[in-house]
Amino acid sequence: MLGYQIIVSRQPSEVLDGEERKLIDCLTPAAVPKDPSKGFMPTFERHVIASWATDYDGLDWIEDLVKAGKAIRLQGGGWPSLYTATAENLISQIIDGPPRAKDYGSSGVGQQERWSAKAAACSPDEWLLIEAWDES
Repeated sequence: MLGYQIIVSRQPSEVLDGEERKLIDCLTPAAVPKDPSKGFMPTFERHVIASWATDYDGLDWIEDLVKAGKAIRLQGGGWPSLYTATAENLISQIIDGPPRAKDYGSSGVGQQERWSAKAAACSPDEWLLIEAWDES
């Protein structure tokens, strides 16, 4: 195994409120319809906050969050492995430098600053999606 490509993104969604569809910017508890029978329909659009490459041990950090009850594993297997966690549990790690990242300096000057700005825009209770693509 060579490693993983990690992608952290916001999860914009549509909320069905009766017959009306409302687009929301991010998934937070306040965005979920008060009447669940009205429906909740996520979209497949994503807004990437950060993306980086790791070595073979690149999932250790997110698996530690799963063990601590701070993240949820949605799907394993690497094609992709999917996780979700609140921004509160992810943002500081992204701002401080992506966990287990290979040298991300090649991504371009200012990449870390762009990630930090996108990460800081997230509400602490917003659920983010973490994709881990096996690069082997």
